[in-house]
Amino acid sequence: MVILFSSTSLAAEYCEHSFLSIYRSTVGKHLASDEIYDLLHLFADKGLHLVLFCVLGILLWGVFSVRGWRRVTYIVGMGLIVGTASEVLQAFFPGRDPAVRDVLINGTGAFIGAVASLTRASGFGKSPSRRRAVRHNQGSNTRSA
Repeated sequence: MVILFSSTSLAAEYCEHSFLSIYRSTVGKHLASDEIYDLLHLFADKGLHLVLFCVLGILLWGVFSVRGWRRVTYIVGMGLIVGTASEVLQAFFPGRDPAVRDVLINGTGAFIGAVASLTRASGFGKSPSRRRAVRHNQGSNTRSA
């Protein structure tokens, strides 16, 4: 719902106002230039896309029952579908401009979230005995399903 709301003109105005306020109260006091503003705005805007879709990728991890990289592929596919829908919706709101670049950033965010979930699920960072226990439990869960 947050992702779809972010496609609206109201969300764009709110984000723009918030960014401008933060910029003026911090960086803008010391470095007032259009180039710096534009660069920081670009990083903030695209960073938000990345973070939102990373969270989506993490949340979608529990939706699909397939394992491993196939699950990552499904999650990235869903991220691209939701990202495309969000960009298409922007065409219906004044002042919004849909962009293929944003869909690719959204897919990248979903990929990062899915890989983080895959890494966590595979027991990365745990001791070898703990990884074996994780794999054993995953195997017994799939056999009983």
